[in-house]
Amino acid sequence: MSEPLWGVRVRCSALERALLRTPQLRRLHYVAWAGAARFATQQVPTRLQHVCGAFALAATFAPDRPDVRAAALLHDVGHPPFSHALEAIAEVDHHRATAERIRAAPVADLLRDAGLDPERVLALAEGEEPSAFKNRDGRLHLDHLDSLVRAAAAGGGLTVAPARLLAGASLDAEAGDGSQLVFDDATADLLETLIVREAHAHVSAADLGASAMLAALVQVLRLADLVRVDELPYLTDADLIASLTAADATRAEARRLLLRPWGVRVRKLEEGAPLPDGTILARKERFYLDLPRRRGEREGDRSARERALEERLGELRGRYAVDWDPDDREGAFATSGPTGTPWTAALGSVLSDAPGVPDAPELATERRAQPRPGDDRPGAAEGSDAGAGSDAGAGNGSAG
Repeated sequence: MSEPLWGVRVRCSALERALLRTPQLRRLHYVAWAGAARFATQQVPTRLQHVCGAFALAATFAPDRPDVRAAALLHDVGHPPFSHALEAIAEVDHHRATAERIRAAPVADLLRDAGLDPERVLALAEGEEPSAFKNRDGRLHLDHLDSLVRAAAAGGGLTVAPARLLAGASLDAEAGDGSQLVFDDATADLLETLIVREAHAHVSAADLGASAMLAALVQVLRLADLVRVDELPYLTDADLIASLTAADATRAEARRLLLRPWGVRVRKLEEGAPLPDGTILARKERFYLDLPRRRGEREGDRSARERALEERLGELRGRYAVDWDPDDREGAFATSGPTGTPWTAALGSVLSDAPGVPDAPELATERRAQPRPGDDRPGAAEGSDAGAGSDAGAGNGSAG
């Protein structure tokens, strides 16, 4: 396999070739890696492209660890459509879905046939067992290294060839277990710049705003029993878009989000300020701020850099109001729901942390028909209507 971003060639094992040909991994080629940011930006790689990039890095730094390499291939296998965008919805958890996929056939059977324990591969995929691919020591690891560099390259903001960044990275010989990456100062400086840039992008209208809008639309489908949370890890982006554009309650807003995403507006709310009428509440509290470990670094130096980074980015955390820009006149055709009331007002604070879920606008009652060709959901092979049914409660969450 030739990985184009990093310029790395990997000789895949029989297990790795088999995993790459499973429906579970193939689905990721039809899931946007950058989520709803894909609508209005150049962030168009797929989740499978990121997986292959992370796998190429794992094969470079841990070539003789088939368990680490398998973990890199499987670590995102449970992502729903549009990746992290839907995690604003309660009960959407790609970590849980990934664990279910790794423990089930055919993935678990392939791992066992190759002499690997699915539970250990899962532990490596989640960072519970530390490796260079992923760990929980608060430092940059290979999974997020690929994400940082892929985002910068897709957005045209990468000033150094990825191969040069790899030359500035190595395993920490003092760690002994091959779980810690270290970087030279020039590479670490660039990566820290990318971390700051990524944090600002994550609170933009193109990212946070579009994600909140998309998650709110999916909530409307849930209230209409047109989609269930437990089926999301089996769907592609195209499946979800088809459902959104087919339902009366979401068709106009979904098309507006797809075709006029620049009309989304995001406003930071002051602490304690009420949510403006007709807006969706989005929260952003978590950023990827794991700094790269520098060669010869002292703990005090690291702490000082972390404090400086927190000071720079702390103001980004908090609550945001998301709605359509009233000046986007050409997009005004989509501002009314089927009841004639503003769609965002009818939806209310479905994605907020307020108790209860308000009534949604009138919702279509149609359900999707039979499972799609190639569907790998439980029961799909028998032709059951795995996509239909009700979900017990809408739940609350926070976008971001």
